[in-house]
Amino acid sequence: MSRQHAFTLVEVLAAVFLTSVVMTVALTLYVNISDATDAAAAKARRGRHSLAVLDRMARDLEGAYLVSKPAERDPLQHPWIFLAESHEGDSAADRLQFMTRNHRSRNLLDHGSDLARVSWLLRPSPDGPGYELLRAIQPGLPEPPANEFPSADDESFAVVAEGLEHFGIRFLDEEDWLDDWDSSQLEQSSRLPRAVEIEIAFLPESADDEGDFDDLGRIGDEDLAANTYMRRVLLPMEAVDVEAILLAAQAQAQLEDRDAAEGEDGEGDGEGEGDDAEGDSLESDLQQLLEGNPNSVRGRGDNLR
Repeated sequence: MSRQHAFTLVEVLAAVFLTSVVMTVALTLYVNISDATDAAAAKARRGRHSLAVLDRMARDLEGAYLVSKPAERDPLQHPWIFLAESHEGDSAADRLQFMTRNHRSRNLLDHGSDLARVSWLLRPSPDGPGYELLRAIQPGLPEPPANEFPSADDESFAVVAEGLEHFGIRFLDEEDWLDDWDSSQLEQSSRLPRAVEIEIAFLPESADDEGDFDDLGRIGDEDLAANTYMRRVLLPMEAVDVEAILLAAQAQAQLEDRDAAEGEDGEGDGEGEGDDAEGDSLESDLQQLLEGNPNSVRGRGDNLR
């Protein structure tokens, strides 16, 4: 009679144990890969969102336009402003407003001014941790005093980004980076910065995403630095000195009048009259800008740049 072989209890238990170990390792590996994939996807989303916000702000800043204040004009009554300050306690500025000539109305029949005031504000998020970033564009020049920010509750503001850990702006003045800017004050009177540096960082979606939270729900400095996106924007224009341009236009007009008067043929006189008309039109446009009434200069911005 043949003897039948069977698994002993010890062998069965050993097989179950080894199977459990393999399954545990495989499951742990799967979870880790899944978490890493989710974290990478979340970081990519934050990166795309950060770049979109930086692109939007860079386009606004590249259109910044400032008219120098006349010497006798009250700075608070001068409607042209480039103003940035810190409001939420960080060293860098977290609110900014300035004038731009890149505004285009959505109404195709609107022939008003292409000037507008652009405002960016950071405020604590009302629905959760972190901050939210707001943007508003308001056609025309602001009413004096021009160095006041519109209220964040103004209906013209729209939420650009939510769940921010950090947002800050710095400004290049010659060789130094400054944390604020005010074109109405003596130090930066009627001047635009040479460049602007923008930093933005979103809160991680979980404590395991980018690092550990502290007791206040914020991530550490090293993790914040790894999660921060930065953009430096060169401002292509300097402040426009309207009074100097007016004086130059008047001097050119006088020179052309003298040349026309010395001309011997009628054709030369006709050309002089045409130049005078163009000079008068430019002078009128410049005077409108100086007085804060840009509605008559839409479409003629190339003459003033």
